Amino acid sequence: MLNDIGAKILITQSSLLNTISELLPSYTGKTIVLDQIEPNLSISNPVSISTPSHLAYVIYTSGSTGLPKGTMIEHQSIKNYIFWRKSTYNFSAEDKVLQRTAISFDASVWEIFVTLLSGSQLYIPPSDINKNLIFLSETITRKSIRSIQFVPSLARALVASSDTSFLHPLKYLTLGGEAIDKALWQSLGDHFSGKLLNTYGPTEVTIDAASYQYKKEDDYLHLNSIPIGAPIANTQIYILDEQMQPVPIGVRGEIYIGGEGLARGYLNRPDLTAERFVPNPFPHTPSSSLR
Repeated sequence: MLNDIGAKILITQSSLLNTISELLPSYTGKTIVLDQIEPNLSISNPVSISTPSHLAYVIYTSGSTGLPKGTMIEHQSIKNYIFWRKSTYNFSAEDKVLQRTAISFDASVWEIFVTLLSGSQLYIPPSDINKNLIFLSETITRKSIRSIQFVPSLARALVASSDTSFLHPLKYLTLGGEAIDKALWQSLGDHFSGKLLNTYGPTEVTIDAASYQYKKEDDYLHLNSIPIGAPIANTQIYILDEQMQPVPIGVRGEIYIGGEGLARGYLNRPDLTAERFVPNPFPHTPSSSLR
């Protein structure tokens, strides 16, 4: 991945140097060891040269061929998502967010930056917290965590391994990354007094493209599936047929997504980018659409 992105700087810490030299023997870029930085460096804030269209990060996802593909996300895309999350969650200085997601997954981006840009508290747990569900449940309660995100399978296992008492301190519970079992959704909603969200979106649209909030008055057990909801801010979602035309309500089609969150494309994969990121056929929304 370092070779693919052409990384010129690797930021690490001294305890990992031996591991890095073993894993990356051919890396020739500059290595900055954070805990060895000279203390007499300038304390002035550096001048930012980034623009909205500059790359913010590259997230690698597995491809159908087994070759990971790097998805390029620009600053304007993550800014749009962060502002949507901030308006949805309305975090305060007293709120704590559990940074449970590994930084190799894009959900970690909102856990970190929405929290910090809201002036809230980011709690970074031990790296093995997801392997011990009792410890995870106890951490949520003991640390008074207010917001957390799970894939549905982990939420299901957490409920099965303990009880729903871990829900009590939470104000916001986000599920995403998998289809949600109707019984789990209904059970969580019945025992949770905060805001329960189902979010949907591939990496190529900057974390999420749609969001749906649980409604107490609805009976979800009679639905075919849990809704993915409406597009988030500055996002367009279309259900189109093979001729790229909108299908009637109730007719099966393919999801196309456009808007501010759309990635620049795949790093060093122009053919795949041209295949997946197609021109938007609707002139009133001038952006590419992701197939």
